[in-house]
Amino acid sequence: MQYKLVMFMSKVCCHLPYGLLMAVGRVLGNLYYLLIKKQRERAVAQMIPALGIDEAAARRLLPRARESLCSRGISALGNGCLLPLP
Repeated sequence: MQYKLVMFMSKVCCHLPYGLLMAVGRVLGNLYYLLIKKQRERAVAQMIPALGIDEAAARRLLPRARESLCSRGISALGNGCLLPLP
């Protein structure tokens, strides 16, 4: 069932313009950032030592990182039409 859902979403994404896919990714990234507090705090805690920045800088950077991650995920899902099906 999960496989069929992902394949359906991939087919839908294949027919959408690239700009719309990126906009959907940005919206999903912002929504994820607002709703998932535990993951947000964990990301901030991991960014501080990894990037050598302070907490305020990590909190400013985090929304853009989430947007980028979701946009790339949606983009990869949309590229499913380029791959042959098994």
